[in-house]
Amino acid sequence: SGMFYMALDLKETNNGYVVEGDVPGFNSENLSVNVTDKNVLTVEGERNREHTDESDTMHVYERHYGKVYRSIVLPEDVDMDSLEATVSDGVLSVSMKKMKNFKKNVKVVDVKK
Repeated sequence: SGMFYMALDLKETNNGYVVEGDVPGFNSENLSVNVTDKNVLTVEGERNREHTDESDTMHVYERHYGKVYRSIVLPEDVDMDSLEATVSDGVLSVSMKKMKNFKKNVKVVDVKK
């Protein structure tokens, strides 16, 4: 048990973005997804070890159990009202649309001597 790392992929499509991550053994009841106003997407979850009979002897523990927590920064042009998350066949998918007519706010700073 403990905390384990979840690898996430972020891909851009013509209309938006998709974040995907492998979450074997997780479902919609033991995963949560949220986004802050700073465009930080956070995935949290917990998977508990199945209880075995006390007379059983485990020889190898290789599967991950415990908590997972991962955050990534999303692109600035994400439409925060469009996020949708699904989990299927051990893969979490969070899709989101791009804002229409997005203009990046850039401030030029003078470099002085």
